[in-house]
Amino acid sequence: MDQVKLSADRQTVELGPGGNGRTDSDVGIGGYLLGGGLSYLGPILGWGCDNILEYEIVLANGKIVTVNESFYPDLFLALKGGGNNFGIVTKYTMSTYPLGKFWGGFIAYEADQWSAQTLAFSRFMGAKPYDPHAAMIQSYGWSSTFGGSISNGLAYTKPVAYPAAFEGLANNATSISNALRIDTMESFAAETDNYQSYNQRQTWYTTTFAHTPDIYSTIYKIYNASISDIISVPAMNWYLTLQPSPVLSRVNSLGLNTGEERLGIALITAYYNDTFADQHVDLAARRLILNIEAATKEVGAYRSYKYYNYAGAGQAVIDGYGYESKGNLQAVSKKYDPQGLFQKGLPGGFKLSN
Repeated sequence: MDQVKLSADRQTVELGPGGNGRTDSDVGIGGYLLGGGLSYLGPILGWGCDNILEYEIVLANGKIVTVNESFYPDLFLALKGGGNNFGIVTKYTMSTYPLGKFWGGFIAYEADQWSAQTLAFSRFMGAKPYDPHAAMIQSYGWSSTFGGSISNGLAYTKPVAYPAAFEGLANNATSISNALRIDTMESFAAETDNYQSYNQRQTWYTTTFAHTPDIYSTIYKIYNASISDIISVPAMNWYLTLQPSPVLSRVNSLGLNTGEERLGIALITAYYNDTFADQHVDLAARRLILNIEAATKEVGAYRSYKYYNYAGAGQAVIDGYGYESKGNLQAVSKKYDPQGLFQKGLPGGFKLSN
């Protein structure tokens, strides 16, 4: 289940769902791909699921089938973002992309640099034409131990240091830490993993918005105001991370016309220890999401899409794909799982009826 088998011509690779990888070395391949899949290569290759050529899957009736564009094409489309609603995927066959060493890493700033950093991120998001080798995240953080900060995770998928695409985002004169370098994907993935928090309670929520020049400073102000809601929670780490969606138009089930506009995906993450704070933190995270969505609706930038792999309990992920995509997913489920085994008998994930 954790196999990695490269073809003789190195053009395709077979992956078991039990392996780990992608941008964060500890992320499971199976869930990552079933939920869509964001990566540093998104500007070039689209979503992770866009690069799947074939699935091997166990259906509700116990039959093991190979699914691709020619065989079970409706199921092939549904699996590209439809989650665990259709069967148990036992193998992914994907196209490969040659990637040597490239430039990237994390650079951090004091929170008082928020105006310059949100402006630089706005310029990055609004660039036309965009640089297909440039990918990034911008994260606003507050912790009980260190206070506030802003960090940029940058990746330029060529061995070119400080490219023009990241103007203002990699400013050595104002940074408080800088790990930017030319290195391997393995090294960058391990670095990202170092920023994760383990053995703590976690809360995640997400929302999506279209690029507008001033929305980033507005979102930061909303986030900064939210700190007062959680400041009393011991050992709290409170983050809001923004990243672009892939802009390539590919056929999948996500319901996005990403070739038409550049979207920002927002992720709230909270890490803490106190079990008695669960409800308090959850309410604070939901309130932050609602406030961000109210602000994006006010300027016509709100989008209903919720990234499957970032969504929290109760978020309407499948509804966010849109009426047409949701209808297609439900039809495929009824066709291959008429008794609803994976809707009723499999816990976890976002079901098609929700």
